[in-house]
Amino acid sequence: MYKNSDNGKTKKKGSLICWILMFFIISGMGAFENRNVIEIPEPEKNYSVTVIDQTDKSVRLNSLTFDGKTFLTGRFGLSEVAVSFEKIKTIFFLKLKQNNHILAKVVLKKEKNVDISLKNKSFFLGVASFGNVKIKVKDIKKISFIK
Repeated sequence: MYKNSDNGKTKKKGSLICWILMFFIISGMGAFENRNVIEIPEPEKNYSVTVIDQTDKSVRLNSLTFDGKTFLTGRFGLSEVAVSFEKIKTIFFLKLKQNNHILAKVVLKKEKNVDISLKNKSFFLGVASFGNVKIKVKDIKKISFIK
């Protein structure tokens, strides 16, 4: 008769390998499921805009945020600035600058215009009639705020 000489070690190794595989399968299940979901933060005030992208496609967005905030942040010369959406009438996105930045000409409601340098990987989020929208500043031509 055949006698097992490993005293159950093979069974234990197989069980351990099974548990390790289960761990990786279970922990990896959530890694890809929300990859295409665009979550829109709930801003303290609803800002509605019309966005025109570089291909001249136009969309109206509500609940607009810039990198999740309701103000535009960037560089003004050597200074860091934050301009509230409340003060903005229109933003024109002009050209790619050095160091992966976009020049944004911000037309203010009551004051003179200001040019702000934005990181081209920064993005706007908003809600369109057909779904949530995320667009990088480098892909935008113009944003007009609606009263």
